[in-house]
Amino acid sequence: MLRRAARLGAILPAALGHRAHTAGQQKDAHTSMAHQYEATVSETKFAMVKGYEDRIRRFSSPEKTFSVFASMSSGGSLQMTPFDLVKSLMHFPEEMRPVIDAHPPECFRILDTDQSGTMSFTEYMLLLTLLAVPERDAGTLFRILDADGNGYLDTSEFDKMVADMGAAHPGQMGRQAGAPFG
Repeated sequence: MLRRAARLGAILPAALGHRAHTAGQQKDAHTSMAHQYEATVSETKFAMVKGYEDRIRRFSSPEKTFSVFASMSSGGSLQMTPFDLVKSLMHFPEEMRPVIDAHPPECFRILDTDQSGTMSFTEYMLLLTLLAVPERDAGTLFRILDADGNGYLDTSEFDKMVADMGAAHPGQMGRQAGAPFG
């Protein structure tokens, strides 16, 4: 009997150690499953947001698109940063915001007519209008806008184009005060 107790005494700690080891493995397995769940939720959320943004880009009015993607406000009107503009046109990871805001695309610098570093709704509408001009008509449009015929669109010609477009479309471009609010 003593032998049996001695043997049991030797086996019991090993068995308990095995149980403790198994409990540790279970805890690790639960932690791993929690991380997998969080990753799946994160991926699902990302896919849902991306899908929503894609639908906004494809099917919404310019006012709605501007109001969804503009992240700043000035004087009661929403403003787009360079990153907001890029994101309104295509999907881009949020981690790129500081890089794009520090180095705006050339079209942003050109269309930021007041050099504020942000894009107003009027400037955004100008961009959308220019993007909508078919390539075959771009040369004709340029010749019309290049009033002095020097082959360049200088500041005064560009400002006149912006003013003329605003006057021609008061319900859209010319309504900066009525543009989406921040």
